[in-house]
Amino acid sequence: MNLSIIIVAHNSSNQIAACVRSITPLPGGAEIIVLDNGSADDTAAQVRPLAGCRLILSHQNLGFAKAANRAAVSATGRYLLFLNPDLQFTDGSPADLIEFAQARPRLGALTPMLLDPAGRTQFSGGRFPSLLGAIHALYPWRGHRRVIPTGEGEVDWILGAAMLLPAQLFRSIGGFDEKYFLYGEDKDLCRRIRDRGRTVHLTDSVRALHLGGGSGGRPAHLGRYFYRAQARYLSKFHRPLHRAIHALLLMTSAATKIAASAPLAAFPTRGRDARRRIAFHWGATPDGWSLSCPTGPIQTRSGQ
Repeated sequence: MNLSIIIVAHNSSNQIAACVRSITPLPGGAEIIVLDNGSADDTAAQVRPLAGCRLILSHQNLGFAKAANRAAVSATGRYLLFLNPDLQFTDGSPADLIEFAQARPRLGALTPMLLDPAGRTQFSGGRFPSLLGAIHALYPWRGHRRVIPTGEGEVDWILGAAMLLPAQLFRSIGGFDEKYFLYGEDKDLCRRIRDRGRTVHLTDSVRALHLGGGSGGRPAHLGRYFYRAQARYLSKFHRPLHRAIHALLLMTSAATKIAASAPLAAFPTRGRDARRRIAFHWGATPDGWSLSCPTGPIQTRSGQ
């Protein structure tokens, strides 16, 4: 088997079929593994009739990293391609990604160019977190400040929304770090890949539409997952002083973004996005920077 395509799906019944159709028919020697990660909708029912799909059921949400690792255990391909269910190939195919990878023996991970629903180039990969990047994030009126690479080239890390890598390499470095529940596991994996002397690439010879919203969840919960992931990454790869300065800068950035969004939040329609941004960054504050780097599902007051 040359390729195993792994899709971790959570409440993705309205997206999974289109994702699978965009990668079929498959090249010879390929398989699709869909892990239904504790969905409350009929994701599994949508997957069962899809030709060539092998379904794995989890009755609870394991988080992306743990679910992806579980699916990878049964994968038989020489290459693994992790896909989000909200992703659809538009130009090129998984076979083109393999051809690109095989021409570069030192390649450790690869992503296609991602496009947003309007067809604009989306952030697909970039540089590892730095203090300079955290300082830039203090100024929301200057934009996100992260460069969106275009064309073809080497980057520090790529999004896990569409990530191809050799199966042997993935297993030799221990797969995804399961202490990340959501966000950050892709950055962590790429850091360990590069520490092995391998390269990380993106290519615009293959393009994919990334619809977004596939993870679902409340903005406040997603914010806490995001900042938990930041804490985990910094605790693994940076010294205490660097970690403390970086954490302070990012917490200040969150407060700045809340303040910048607050004047717009009062508008009934136009303020919807502003209210979501406020909830995202407000929800990050309770435990995102605790020394224990808490993991696992967010617990609400009702325990749900």
